[in-house]
Amino acid sequence: MNRLYTLLLILSCFSATAQRFEWVSFTPLTSGNSGSGALHVATDPDNNIYTVSVFNDPIIVGEDTLYHGGNFNRPDIVVTKWNEAGEVMAYRHFYNFSTNGNPDPQDMEFDLENNHLLVSISSLYPGTPVTLVGNDEQEDMPLEIFTGSVMRFDTDLNFVSKQDIPGGATYSAPIAVKDGFIYASQGYVSTISKIDADNNVIWSLPSTASMASFNGADIVVTDDDFLYVLGYYMDGFNTNQSVTLGGVTVTPPSGGASYMIVFKLDLDGVVVEGRSVAIATSYLNPIRITSDSDNNLYIASGYAIPDQVIGDFTLGPLTGSTDGFVVKLTDFEPQWVTELHHTGTNLEMRDIVVNENGKVSVIGLYGGTANIGGTQLPSSSFGTGFLVQMNDETGEIGYATNFGSLRRVPVAHILWR
Repeated sequence: MNRLYTLLLILSCFSATAQRFEWVSFTPLTSGNSGSGALHVATDPDNNIYTVSVFNDPIIVGEDTLYHGGNFNRPDIVVTKWNEAGEVMAYRHFYNFSTNGNPDPQDMEFDLENNHLLVSISSLYPGTPVTLVGNDEQEDMPLEIFTGSVMRFDTDLNFVSKQDIPGGATYSAPIAVKDGFIYASQGYVSTISKIDADNNVIWSLPSTASMASFNGADIVVTDDDFLYVLGYYMDGFNTNQSVTLGGVTVTPPSGGASYMIVFKLDLDGVVVEGRSVAIATSYLNPIRITSDSDNNLYIASGYAIPDQVIGDFTLGPLTGSTDGFVVKLTDFEPQWVTELHHTGTNLEMRDIVVNENGKVSVIGLYGGTANIGGTQLPSSSFGTGFLVQMNDETGEIGYATNFGSLRRVPVAHILWR
């Protein structure tokens, strides 16, 4: 993912300062439909930052005040371009006319090959209407989100095209970009697709199962040109059903409807391998995957079931309602597992990056007290952000710190390397 620089955006007072770092992650900042926190981030070769947010209450973007124009039971969407000085360069506003369910922005990437910003938006129902509010160059544009769509914008945030992603309804629609091609996952029973810049579907692979399903939650393309799709095995019957993608079948152990599965594909859509990893907290909570320059994989997940075996490692007992772990995989074999513990209500993993300086950074949310790697974090209600940095070779935690409340203070926080 093209996350190379960071911007500290204080949206509550709508001022900004900027510093240059090598990586950034903006996290969901408020609960419910009234927030204006930044949900996803991307950057271009000129070091501009792009964010996508949702809001119901009026918000100020640059010198303009934006007012909600869709159905008030669903938040509107705004995409914003910022320069390195924290100044708003452009924005685009979507009126959201959904009457039930999303659409919601899901992911954001920058396509270096075509110099386009890509925003994926998912919907529970096909044909959900939105309106892209006009600007000086384009008039209001009514659009429909099929169940998942990728919007293309140029660097001035002028609309270029919309591509509907093959697959069904879902709460997650992750995308990755390599050499101008989009790789996307869509649907509770996920379909994995490759799409070119002209919106042609190059290939499309549906997953199949009898009583189970595979819900893709995150995607990464490694430097050796393989696509990894991390998703949830969802089996409400706990009958040890199998999931098949592209002729490769994975049968997770019995006992968990939120087993994580990773499928490995080449860029022509041939599925090479698939493995189950462990039971995640819930299919509604984030699970994240990334890779390093040696094509190792790193997965961050919450968990609520202790004593799970991951390769030669066993997760310890829970110290709160949920805990979290990070696992490093080489050729699908676990190299180390690092656990994050706290003693409060919940812990969620929100994002992970592998740094060029040999560190792995993880950002997430916690509640209660937390002792992570020997660092005691202050007691707080759930929704407080944390950052943990660990060694990529050993998984040893170097430090942990908290960000303060992410639900009460609409601030876009930073994660650096």
